[in-house]
Formats: sequence, structure tokens, C-alpha cells
Amino acid sequence: MGFSQGFWLPNIFGTMCIGILVTAYRRWPSLGKSSLGSSFKTGFGTGFCGCCTTFSTWNVYVGSGFYRKRAPTGVFVLLAGLSV
Repeated sequence: MGFSQGFWLPNIFGTMCIGILVTAYRRWPSLGKSSLGSSFKTGFGTGFCGCCTTFSTWNVYVGSGFYRKRAPTGVFVLLAGLSV
């Protein structure tokens, strides 16, 4: 079980987009006051970014690291995911 770009890159990209989105809405609160801004935040943040980050896949990846007796890989993925 190694790191594949098909897993790692979409998760990093989705998490980065969520961070940018949250930062923008905190910095400019007027963005969230319109219905379009609120709908965009929900659709993009939950829909697109939620699909990219795939927390269920991350959990399976961490669990399989421990299940296959590759604890260092499981611990690394767990800590890397929590730090992002």
C-alpha cells in the first residue's frame, strides 16, 4: 500500500479549496449575505470540495494501513490528514 497520486492530490486540492473558501467568507462577510453567495458556498464547499476530499476513502486508507499491519503508513496518513 503506497501513496497514489489519484488519492493524495485530489484530497490536498479539495482541502486547499475549502480553506480558501472559508478564508474568503470570513474576510468578506458580505459574500455570505446574498442568496447566491450562500448557495455557492454550500454547493462548492460541500459538493465539489466534499467529493474531492473523500473523507470516507481517507478512513478506509488509514484503516487498511493498520489492518495490513503497516502501522507506520496508517499513522502517517492519519497525522497528515489531521494536519491539513
